[in-house]
Amino acid sequence: MSGGLYGIAEWALDNYRKERQVKEQLFDTQQEVQRSFLRQKALAEQLQHTNEELESAREAAIEAKNFRGQFLANMSHELRTPLNAIIGFSETMLNFPMMYDNTPLPPAYKSDLNQIYTSGKHLLQLINDILDLSKVDAGKLDLEIEQVDLEPIFKGVLATAVGWSATNRSSSGARRRRAYRSFRATRCVFAR
Repeated sequence: MSGGLYGIAEWALDNYRKERQVKEQLFDTQQEVQRSFLRQKALAEQLQHTNEELESAREAAIEAKNFRGQFLANMSHELRTPLNAIIGFSETMLNFPMMYDNTPLPPAYKSDLNQIYTSGKHLLQLINDILDLSKVDAGKLDLEIEQVDLEPIFKGVLATAVGWSATNRSSSGARRRRAYRSFRATRCVFAR
């Protein structure tokens, strides 16, 4: 009997140890689940905060883009108005000498006025191109591809180049004229 009692006591003690071990494992698992829950909650809060910052940054970017578009539109108007006056006035002086009692302009003045006119037209085209790029950025511009003759472009570049010596112009001018006559290119035209 004492052996049976001893076996039962040993069995009870062994079950008690196992139960205690299972309880400790359950407690540890519960603690780990609690820590995971707290980490997940902190990550969710951090994600929410990051999403709010991203939304704020997106709204600021949209506002900046709208401001940029408005700025370009305003500047376009402010630049085009006086530029059109310069272009118109220089064109009038070149093409309508009757405004000056039919007195022809001296060649040096005519050359300078032609340069003012050409540069003004070029600057106006640059302003238009900048505005077209802002339209591309806004997704409101269609493109058309067309052939372009490079000769007028080269002539315009050469006409605006200042400070060349007479020697450079005379010695390389014929070679440049031959070179640009043989080129044709394709350009993108912004449909307006």
